[in-house]
Amino acid sequence: MLTADIPHPADRRAMPWSARRICSVFLLAVIATVWYPATATAHAALESSEPAGGDIVPASPPFVTVRFTEPLERSYSRMVLHDSAGNPVAGTTLSEGDDAFTMRLALPANLGNGTYSILWRTLSTADGHTAQNYFAFTIGSNADIASVVIPGAASAEATASQWARTLSRWAALVGLALLLAAWPVWSEVVRPALGGVWRSGPGFVRRMKRYVAIATFLAIGGSLAALVVQSFAIADGSPFDKVLNTLGQTRYGRLWLARIALIVISALVLAACGWWFTRRREAEGVAAWIVAAALPIPFSLIAHAAAQRNGRLFAVAADSVHLFAASLWIGGLAILAFVLLPGLRGLEPLQRRHVLAIAIPRFSVLALISMASIGITGFYAGWLHVGNLTALRTTDYGKTLIVKLAVL
Repeated sequence: MLTADIPHPADRRAMPWSARRICSVFLLAVIATVWYPATATAHAALESSEPAGGDIVPASPPFVTVRFTEPLERSYSRMVLHDSAGNPVAGTTLSEGDDAFTMRLALPANLGNGTYSILWRTLSTADGHTAQNYFAFTIGSNADIASVVIPGAASAEATASQWARTLSRWAALVGLALLLAAWPVWSEVVRPALGGVWRSGPGFVRRMKRYVAIATFLAIGGSLAALVVQSFAIADGSPFDKVLNTLGQTRYGRLWLARIALIVISALVLAACGWWFTRRREAEGVAAWIVAAALPIPFSLIAHAAAQRNGRLFAVAADSVHLFAASLWIGGLAILAFVLLPGLRGLEPLQRRHVLAIAIPRFSVLALISMASIGITGFYAGWLHVGNLTALRTTDYGKTLIVKLAVL
């Protein structure tokens, strides 16, 4: 065991707390960069319609068929016919279209000449986002064109604000990162660095177990917040009914339940791991790695990657790798800041240097692998969602991608 003259208490505390502050600030910067909410901009938007917006048709069509850019959650998605005054027209029937991207509205027979509008709202099964808009068409001739009262101002439903969506998403992702990184960073970085200070091992293990408990609480709490925000955006009824309808009737709800199940399984597996004598419970350690790798999958299955019509499986896999790498990096910084560095306060200076001489290079390798994975999968996501240099420079998603890659 390394020994040295006992320093003044203030000197003993200075290094860990200063490093902890630096690490905490860097952690916040990384979170803001990697998970900037520009990833939440796509929706099931209108792709085409028959009749199209602005069309003039000579006679009342039997149907209005609308195709959207993402697959639809049928329990929420709607189309309503309005007259030029903005009043709903009775006698319509909504049905599914030819595929998951299409809705068809049967119109009443012999609609009178004039301008009509279709108010539509959608919930994407791919990313769980909602959208609402309208388009207008005219029956008759140019003489029958009339200005329309925009529908939706009176019939639009209360939805959660974008800030609520963003904050709940961040809360869920931060909880994911803190929990996912627990065993990989402990087993590959922290525990190997503590071999020379084994007498202090119980204290580090206690800190790590507290960290896991807090991370589990934050992961569940962040996901609960995301569920509540999602339920207010997509369902009718009382708040309790909204949550139940979201869980029971939407793909988002089913994937949310899978997310919570994985979080609980992760907590149980971590509780069974051998935190100090890791080799005595190797099976539990392997299981902890497997569960950590699985944790991002429910998130990716409700992300924009899941909306890809071609190469969906590869896109979801790439998004999961992106989330895993980002979580490993961010969660690793949190473990260094709130587990390792505070625990070094009770050690001698030579002991601290010995621990950091092992921990820092090992974490650097982990961080470099994570950054490379984030960069590669980020380029791939940019290619999928941006597609050209003009969009890279002009869209919010493209600009944010440039910032992320510049920081990396």
